[in-house]
Amino acid sequence: MTRGIRNVIGVVGLVVATGIGWVLLPSEEDRIRWQLDDLAETVSVEAGELLVIRRARAVRIANYFTEYARVDLGWSFEPLQGREAVTAVAAEFRLPLEGIKVTILDTSIRVDGSSTGAIAAMTAQVSTRAVARDAALEVREVAVRLRKVNGEWLVDDMRVVDADRRPPP
Repeated sequence: MTRGIRNVIGVVGLVVATGIGWVLLPSEEDRIRWQLDDLAETVSVEAGELLVIRRARAVRIANYFTEYARVDLGWSFEPLQGREAVTAVAAEFRLPLEGIKVTILDTSIRVDGSSTGAIAAMTAQVSTRAVARDAALEVREVAVRLRKVNGEWLVDDMRVVDADRRPPP
């Protein structure tokens, strides 16, 4: 094998290894983005979902938060303190019959130097799951502080940026 062919094979191998590393070793920002997208999917509720499924979903939702997490979603919700409060509200919250879909429209993430804390700014959209009309019910700017606990990024503080905004009269 000539030296030129070996060099080409080496470069191709390096590119393939880099690509595999990129997929198998995502950045902390990617992990956080995936975690927030997964939380949005978990919060979304199908039409006619049974109460037992909603309660199981509430337990799963709690796994995205630290034990003493604070959550303030703005004027239509009471602020919550702690994972147990998040679970209780998620299990009992009344939703439209057609269900809801939560989508993260954009996310900006900054991880601290020690990679144990991060801040995310995102736009969250809540829409109905009605087939004929995928109407947005709410769009809110949300600030999230995350903490890495046992290798997992968990929400420590989540609040609507304009939490003092009140509904129109």
